[in-house]
Amino acid sequence: MRCKNRAGEGNSTACGLRSAPTDCGGTRLYLTAQERPAPESILYLRVADIRSACEELRSRGVQFSQAPHMIHRHPDGTEEWLAHFNDPEGRPLAIMSAVMP
Repeated sequence: MRCKNRAGEGNSTACGLRSAPTDCGGTRLYLTAQERPAPESILYLRVADIRSACEELRSRGVQFSQAPHMIHRHPDGTEEWLAHFNDPEGRPLAIMSAVMP
């Protein structure tokens, strides 16, 4: 399967890139080169408003390991934001949101 990165170019970590954000038929993957296999994969959940989602999750006892932060700005000014936390069994999760200009 050939996937496209956000710039619309074919992409893979085998090409010497440290990471490769991709969109495969509407499913977004973020591939990274690792020296050792990671014990878990991170599940990213898209939310409409990352700040209000964080407030709601915090009110329910969720502790974030990484507060909301911008990870990418598209040419049109749209920003991609992430916030990381763990589920009750310690598995990594993150919420993500696109913030329009």
